[in-house]
Amino acid sequence: MSNAASGRTIVVVGGTGVSSAVRRLAAAGDEVVVVDGAPQALCAEIGERAVPVVADLHDPEDAAAACRELAAGRGAVHGLVTWSGRYAWGSVEQLSLADWEAGVRSNLTVPFAVTQALLPALRAAPRAAIVHRGTVDGIEGNSWMPAYSAGRAGLHLLTRIQARDFAKDNITVNCLATALMEASAAGGGTIDPEIARDPDFIDHYGTNPDPGTFAQFVSRRVPLGARLPVAEEVAGTIEYLLSDAAGYVTGQLLVIDGGLTLPYMG
Repeated sequence: MSNAASGRTIVVVGGTGVSSAVRRLAAAGDEVVVVDGAPQALCAEIGERAVPVVADLHDPEDAAAACRELAAGRGAVHGLVTWSGRYAWGSVEQLSLADWEAGVRSNLTVPFAVTQALLPALRAAPRAAIVHRGTVDGIEGNSWMPAYSAGRAGLHLLTRIQARDFAKDNITVNCLATALMEASAAGGGTIDPEIARDPDFIDHYGTNPDPGTFAQFVSRRVPLGARLPVAEEVAGTIEYLLSDAAGYVTGQLLVIDGGLTLPYMG
């Protein structure tokens, strides 16, 4: 898979949540700028090809300002991955207006804002690619996460709008709709650590801070192997969409869910 990695700069917003992709891109020779609340440890572990930029990813203006600043000293940016988000648990009846607005702000407005901030630098590259993080909840809806579901559904549509608008600049825009992810290939059925630590998750799904029972519940619904996707499977898809091999792929919602959203026929 050709990716012309030498000399590329890839910005990963929310990179600590998709660290496998950050590692793969850095190993391929890219400069990977990790924009997150606390990216220092991950970048120190990876080495000089990973550059930390601290920003509040629940605040669109702060996230956008950080992206504008990092782009100013680099000229061209060859890829953008938006992987930030916020889980606000509660039904439509229970969810406060503040939590609804915060959820939509984190899951839809932040990706919009950082893309807008980096657009001049993306246009400066001969070819660039944007990969957004969607979710199967944005396809089917999740009654316990209405703001997350609605925000990601909006991002799915924003992907298509951006793909059409940016095609003239040779910028591809795609979105990955993932199911809950295992923490790693050896995760043993645990889910995304950010979810596992969420007090509201524990309130709704049990007092065990390692909610393996919920992961098992989701896994049993997956036709392909009755398991969650592992981080490397998602990271490999991100790497592909940023590569020259995906240069004619744009405006697509790529679902990585092991068949979870397929219709049940029997």
